[in-house]
Amino acid sequence: MKIENYEGTANTFTFPHNSRVFDDSINKFVDQRDYNYAFSYFGVTKGLKSRRSISINGFFDDSGTGVKVNNIRSLMDHCNDNKLKKLYFSDNNFYIVVPQGAKVTHTGGRTMFRDYVANFISPFGILFSNAQKDGDYNDADANSGNVYTPIEKIITTSVTDTSTYTYKDKDGNGFSITATATGTLTIYLVKLQSLGADSYITEYLYADIGGTKQVLSLATAGQTMTLGLDASETLNTAFNTGSAAVPANTTFYFRDGWSAEWP
Repeated sequence: MKIENYEGTANTFTFPHNSRVFDDSINKFVDQRDYNYAFSYFGVTKGLKSRRSISINGFFDDSGTGVKVNNIRSLMDHCNDNKLKKLYFSDNNFYIVVPQGAKVTHTGGRTMFRDYVANFISPFGILFSNAQKDGDYNDADANSGNVYTPIEKIITTSVTDTSTYTYKDKDGNGFSITATATGTLTIYLVKLQSLGADSYITEYLYADIGGTKQVLSLATAGQTMTLGLDASETLNTAFNTGSAAVPANTTFYFRDGWSAEWP
């Protein structure tokens, strides 16, 4: 089990013991509207947008001078950081999380041990495989997971100022960008952006060209901007059939999406 930064330098902390309790729950979005003498109406959205709440409970012990204290400090540092994190319970999958806090309990009679509890929330309702895949619009690379997985990053090289670039899947989902700079366009699924004055906020489908932020617009009315692959779907099926449109010199990066841990 480990935790590390999702962006930039990993700063990995590997737990000396897996937590004794790993509680993973899905907070599904349900908008319930009740009407007298009538059926209730329920609004829901794609499972990707359900939040996941994670709580871990474990202990640190001394296997050498200062080891226990250093482990506590590492966990507290990650949980009090202003960065998105990758939380691993198994080797192969991780959650993209925002730490919510941690507590260490100094229990009498357990001088060699320190118990901890830490809580996290994920904006995504799925786990991501550790291995990142990449390919262009007609590649046979597939989402080998069991649930829909979003495209994690898109890179288009040789973009020119004032030109418009449209990214759509076979169903017309996607977005358009009119470039305001020349260079390489990179589109991220999620980034944590500084608002100044020590404030940060998540941005989804964040795009820039050489550090110049770009504005996205919906490609097809009534569809979503989010691009991704269903379980077993290939890049070729999603982006080379139907209403698909992909600029030249574009590479997609994605991970297999899973609904739960294994085993």
